Amino acid sequence: MAKSTILSMTGEPFALDEKLITQSAQTSFTDIDAISISQVLSALEMPARNRQEIYSRYMYMSGDPIIAAALNLHVTQSLGGHETTGDVIFIEAKPNATDAEKKIIEQIQNDLLDMLNQNAYQIAFWGCAFGDAYARIYGEKKHGISHIELSEFYLPAFIQPFELAGKTAGYRINIEQKIHTLTPIQLSRLKMPRMGFVPQYRMQYNYFVQSITQDDVSKHKPVPSNIGGSFLESAEKPFLLLQSALIGLSSGRILDSIRESIIGLNMKDMTKEQQMQFFNFFSGMLKASKKRAADAIEKKSPVLEKIIHLLPVWDEKQLYNVDTGGSLGNQNANAYSVDDVMFYAKLLAGSLGLDLSMLGFSDLLSGGLGDGGFFRVSAQAGQRSRLLRQGLTGWVNHVIDVHCNYKFNGVFQSANRPYEVVFNGATSALERENQETRERKNAAASVALQNFASVKELGFDENAITLFVKDQMGFDEDDAKIYAKSMVLSNNENEEVE
Repeated sequence: MAKSTILSMTGEPFALDEKLITQSAQTSFTDIDAISISQVLSALEMPARNRQEIYSRYMYMSGDPIIAAALNLHVTQSLGGHETTGDVIFIEAKPNATDAEKKIIEQIQNDLLDMLNQNAYQIAFWGCAFGDAYARIYGEKKHGISHIELSEFYLPAFIQPFELAGKTAGYRINIEQKIHTLTPIQLSRLKMPRMGFVPQYRMQYNYFVQSITQDDVSKHKPVPSNIGGSFLESAEKPFLLLQSALIGLSSGRILDSIRESIIGLNMKDMTKEQQMQFFNFFSGMLKASKKRAADAIEKKSPVLEKIIHLLPVWDEKQLYNVDTGGSLGNQNANAYSVDDVMFYAKLLAGSLGLDLSMLGFSDLLSGGLGDGGFFRVSAQAGQRSRLLRQGLTGWVNHVIDVHCNYKFNGVFQSANRPYEVVFNGATSALERENQETRERKNAAASVALQNFASVKELGFDENAITLFVKDQMGFDEDDAKIYAKSMVLSNNENEEVE
């Protein structure tokens, strides 16, 4: 039998031989023209950084009130909660699950649901902030998982996951300059979907290059996983701009609050004793005024009396102001205004997928949407709900696999799991979108049934019904044939009964 090949549009073999590709590359100097990783990284606005720098920035950002509120809102509206118990994760058997599988699923529910729901919000918040989140798993044979721990010892900054062909295969934890190795049975990972690219240095590129041309996944070498999937990826630049605007506004106002002037002392024709006496009187007066103002600020009490200073002078007027040319008290706060701050705050909120009115700026609420209405119409909120639920579902499935491995000495195949992970998010944008989709489908189905009844009464033959359902109602041809055959058969049965 001849070896099959991929053919081009002209019927000739399309795939080139490896030696021919190499020769062509050397002849055309393709190696010199190739794009390197460093060129790709430098083409982005953010330079390549190491893991510690990226995670330090994410940690700093997640402590900001606006960003912390945004992440909490995403977690809340994505996971929701049961009306009475507050549970957010449910494990339900699929309709095609066997009786034996349903018994196993019931045991899994009894063993794991409480632990999963206790840690759901915290690990989801970490996943949104860092793109990865980790939980320590403790279990024993024939009993399953007994405890799930989330603590600062398992923050993403301390953990370097290793992957084989995109699947997590192990971890190295670096705490207090001590390196510990853990397996996926000991540590579970919530890996958020990677939607963007975070420029960063990648270790052990030689392993990665060796894996590119290796078709056998089992022969791939473990590669350190990169950072990604954080909701803060695109928010980093707007956050820095907002911080700059806030610092500029506050520092400008602090500078403007300083009232300073230069006063000249004309001590001409004074004796040395008179000059000293005049200078001491004047400097003491200024010090007394400064102390009185500081005491009033400290005691938070106004000064209700008029302050009078006596200053002896000789000869002509001895004091005069020096014009500074506007260098002092020059309205520094005008460099940044509240409008600048609000613009960057809106930009930051948009990058986080939320409206600024939901992050403490209630005066910006839209009357048409009502309180919290943004969640019910936001495409970004719905999209991020899907991302978070996808990552959390993967984490729950991994925990269940480890539990089944401990307790039943086996796991479900990922493609044929007899259960599904369900979330209760009735107030979220994603849930509203699903409900509206179901309502539209039900309405369209009702109209289609009415049309089928009308066509059936007209007594069309099978070909006519197929043509009508396909062209006029927009159904696929295969579906139209099924409906036409069913209607004709129903008409024939009715005629036989009559």
